[in-house]
Amino acid sequence: RQLAEMKLNITDVATKFSGTAEKSIFVMVLEVSSTEDRSAQALQEELAAKCGIPEVDITVQELETVEL
Repeated sequence: RQLAEMKLNITDVATKFSGTAEKSIFVMVLEVSSTEDRSAQALQEELAAKCGIPEVDITVQELETVEL
């Protein structure tokens, strides 16, 4: 819902669980498209502010698009 309010559309999702019983990590990679023009840095900051969970790391990278 938060992503939709930010005008982001999820186009792909990948998840991975790793680690041990004592120290585990869950990774979720979302590929999204935006209807608004904003930088990856601005999007990362906006997502981190909305998340509000210190244990969650958010990283945003811009994908190179290729015209076919």
